[in-house]
Amino acid sequence: MFRLISSICVSVLLTISLSLPVYAHGQTSHAGSKSGPLIVNLHLKKTFIDGVQIQNTVKKKVMSMEDLWTTYSDWQLVDQRKGNVYFKKKVDDLSPVSKAVGILGLSDNETLTLYKGNPDDQTIIQTFYQIDTKELQVNMRKQLKEGIRIKNKQDFKHVLKKLQQYAQSS
Repeated sequence: MFRLISSICVSVLLTISLSLPVYAHGQTSHAGSKSGPLIVNLHLKKTFIDGVQIQNTVKKKVMSMEDLWTTYSDWQLVDQRKGNVYFKKKVDDLSPVSKAVGILGLSDNETLTLYKGNPDDQTIIQTFYQIDTKELQVNMRKQLKEGIRIKNKQDFKHVLKKLQQYAQSS
């Protein structure tokens, strides 16, 4: 009986200690005590208007969780567990890759597609919707076959809005 109780106590203590924050010098904090800066793994996920997601994970030393919430107040908390904090953020802009080399074009099945570089290389960033190319003006069809360079959010939204009227309904 004593072994069973000892086993349960050790198990409970181990579970409690695993859920406590880890501080810079290896100390753990019990509710209400302050033992120094807290080390957390931050998982930061950005989603851009072109559908690209960028995730970074960094170790961060913070004096308190309140400081962390203040620093990342424009991010949405997704999860927090065992020294890991997960945030996400929607960015109302093109991703860095699309700004650098993004080209809108048509795939082989006439789907409006954002490519990383030359559409012939078939490196797809994001697909959108099928275009009724029979309805397109010859000049626009030619531009899409060659690819339309997208350098900023305004270019991106302008082309998507212009082509939305040619989207095939499912």
